Amino acid sequence: MRRLSIVLVVTAVFGCAEQASVKTTCTANEKTCEGAVLRTCAADGSSFTESTCQYGCQGGVCLTCTPAEARCEGATRLVCTPTGNGWAPETCPNGCDGATGTCKSQVCVPNAKQCATSSTLQTCKADGSGYTSAPCDYGCDAATSACKTTAPTCTAGQKQCNSTKLQTCKADATGWDEQLCQYGCDATATPAACKAAACTAGQKRCSTANPKVVQTCNADLTGWVDGTVCPGTCANGDCQAPPTCNPGEEVCRQGVAYHKDEIDKCSATGTWELKHETCTTGSCYDAGGTPKQYACGTCWKNERSCRNEDIMECADPQAGPTLLVTCQGQAICLAGTCSDVVTLGADATTNYQALAQAFVDCWYFNNGTGLTKNEMCYNIDGQYATSDISYSQVERWVCDTATAGDFYYGQQDYDLAGDLFGCSWRFWGFNNSEIFWKWDPLPPGSILEACIWYHPSGSILHDDEDTLDHCDKFWAP
Repeated sequence: MRRLSIVLVVTAVFGCAEQASVKTTCTANEKTCEGAVLRTCAADGSSFTESTCQYGCQGGVCLTCTPAEARCEGATRLVCTPTGNGWAPETCPNGCDGATGTCKSQVCVPNAKQCATSSTLQTCKADGSGYTSAPCDYGCDAATSACKTTAPTCTAGQKQCNSTKLQTCKADATGWDEQLCQYGCDATATPAACKAAACTAGQKRCSTANPKVVQTCNADLTGWVDGTVCPGTCANGDCQAPPTCNPGEEVCRQGVAYHKDEIDKCSATGTWELKHETCTTGSCYDAGGTPKQYACGTCWKNERSCRNEDIMECADPQAGPTLLVTCQGQAICLAGTCSDVVTLGADATTNYQALAQAFVDCWYFNNGTGLTKNEMCYNIDGQYATSDISYSQVERWVCDTATAGDFYYGQQDYDLAGDLFGCSWRFWGFNNSEIFWKWDPLPPGSILEACIWYHPSGSILHDDEDTLDHCDKFWAP
């Protein structure tokens, strides 16, 4: 046990001897860079001291500036050298821009002048960096790039007459440009302008001062020259024959078109002025007076119209429509006549007969009176219908089932019904080319629906034609 203890003591003494020696970690006083940090080795090589370089570290030395960095000192531009160890000066002819550290470019030629506006002169600064502006009392002359020294004589673009010449103020207001006007200068125009020709070569007219004098356009086209004095009157530049009517006299031409009369009037020269007035609201009537006068009425002579169930007749276009008769019973007034009503009941066959006969009577016989084609002669009343009746049902009944005995006038009505409803395979000698077919349903809520309508001659629709309104359903909902 004692021998082991000695060995341990010796070992401990040897270890202390090793800790007392200095360990070298770098070359004494050596300087190196790690990024922007400068590291300096101690004199005994045992450790480093570190310091941060503001502009970076390179080759063991702190840079004094950032390479290629630029700044201004007055008009001088300073650029950091590539090694970052100092500043290289650069002269800027037009000054140095402190915000960007670059030499300013030249904006203009030093001391050059130009007109900024019509009244402002600009002068380039001595360093060419920009302009200074100054007002011109009499305007700026763009041609010379200088302020004008005399006041303008007129306003640019102003116009005036100088005898037969038109003067226009020059753009620089220094004087007038002149233009010779072929037909004279009009100083009353705004602005003044050259006159247009007053007339054309050889043109004639009646004098405005003396209606009997014929005037001719003069040679230079600037006015009129008096010529022949007419024994009677002058019209359109020529002497007229003796009057054909009394000035102021009127005549009426009736019915020149449907609902259109025309009133002609004798002019002051004794010739007729056609279509002096056109009547479209009513017939023209004799308004009396000397010479004779005519006027347009408020209705058309002998025409009948409806006012509720009253038939109104125009006996006097000046006085207007007056009561002729009031429709009685179930008859209603339509287009100036009392129209019978076909009433539909519960029995389909009876309804077919009534509808077919209504079509035939309206088209030709007018309910047995012997008169042909009366306006709105029948109407369909579906107030009491118990079922829908379509036109096709009536058509099939006429063409396939009906006999001559089902019609008021026997075979004649039967043949006409067959023609009207298109049963042409069985009937010959008739045609429905004058029938205007419609297929409109009855409007909701109606009681009476006019399904058959004749258009007389002169109508704006179809002359001498029937409108057979083949309602989809002959009944009122």
